[in-house]
Amino acid sequence: MMNRHLQAAMPIVTLLNLGCLVYLLFKTGQPQKIGVVQMETLVYEFQGMKDATSEYASKLQTWSAEIDSLAAVLDSLSEDVRRDSAKGEKIKLREKRFRLGALQKAYLERREATNQQAAGDDQTMTVAILNQLKSYIREFAEKQGYDVILANHQTESAIYVSDTKDITKAVLDYSNARYNDE
Repeated sequence: MMNRHLQAAMPIVTLLNLGCLVYLLFKTGQPQKIGVVQMETLVYEFQGMKDATSEYASKLQTWSAEIDSLAAVLDSLSEDVRRDSAKGEKIKLREKRFRLGALQKAYLERREATNQQAAGDDQTMTVAILNQLKSYIREFAEKQGYDVILANHQTESAIYVSDTKDITKAVLDYSNARYNDE
């Protein structure tokens, strides 16, 4: 579902992660507490994403049923036009062809509006989930004393991460607990 929006944001995340790494390499002073999260695991195992995906799927099912219903009416009217055409009933045929044309237009407009609504809802939900996770990650970092939390994704920005630095499960557990408390 919401994968394309997440993928679109990943090049920006990679650049930010690399910038943080460069900063940490050249910063003098005390060592920084750093963690890495596997972002796709975090996003798709986050209960908020699961709930949003379920809600989105329900909406899609409703919209699909509406479109299917219009398509059934359209098919029925098309069949009537074919029968009237075979019978040679010109007056009924003209009227039904007019209704058929109007219904076809309405069907195509409704289908396009539904596709646009679905894309908009998809993007809105994805952004909301990512913002919610970002706030939970920030809270987690502050509570656990992390200076930096990097996000790995499909094209990993950190080639190697020690198991001790991969805090995906801890952040996921924290995020799910916070989500369930709300």
